[in-house]
Amino acid sequence: MRNPTWMVAQAREHPDLLRLVHEFNRLPQNWVHQEYLDGIPHVNIVRFLAGSPGGQVTASSWIDRHLGLSEVAAYWDFEEERKRLALLDFESLAKIASCLGSGLKSKEIAMLIGRVEIMHFIDAIGRDAHEFALRGGVQNRISPQVSEMVAKWETLAGEGSREGLGAGDSDLGGRVEKLGWGVLRSVLAEEPAPLWRRFNLKIPSKFHDPAFEASVGEELRIACWDLVKFVARKLLPPTQLRCFD
Repeated sequence: MRNPTWMVAQAREHPDLLRLVHEFNRLPQNWVHQEYLDGIPHVNIVRFLAGSPGGQVTASSWIDRHLGLSEVAAYWDFEEERKRLALLDFESLAKIASCLGSGLKSKEIAMLIGRVEIMHFIDAIGRDAHEFALRGGVQNRISPQVSEMVAKWETLAGEGSREGLGAGDSDLGGRVEKLGWGVLRSVLAEEPAPLWRRFNLKIPSKFHDPAFEASVGEELRIACWDLVKFVARKLLPPTQLRCFD
């Protein structure tokens, strides 16, 4: 832990944040995405144990063992605000990712004019993300670094590469979703394994695309974080923003 004094201060000033940090390390049953839980042996027993105070430790140990978390150290260093993105739940992360991706592709989304086209897009990405794009909420916040990164990913997609957006994501909804998750995951790319591994267990495997976080330098990570933070503060209620207070 880099700064124990900071952790002590959270116990007094931000107990909700400290609780989230504790859950991140000790209670994976509270945040691991359903996709990974479903692959754990005897998952129904694990769910039963996780629902009772007396079974919490047993459930945690079982999940840690089968998801490889027992192989990595705990991670407590959340003094830097950017790293607290990993403490958000999947629903919050998904909302940010879909709206972020829509914001990045707002011009293309605005060109959808057919009712069937629009409804297909809304079915794929959600009405909130569609409306967010039409409001043009991020256009003046996209840095040159993020624009360059998005252009690179889309070039890979256009070439039918198995990397980047991939040939199978030619539909706008799929590309928007991939872009949003790509920028969001890039915020924490190259962070220590204990943080990165737990963070990715909140996110479905179809969004774990190495091309997105490959060669992400510090300047680009900061640019992605500035954009993600802007979108998060527009979308999430105060109870979900307590990570960043």
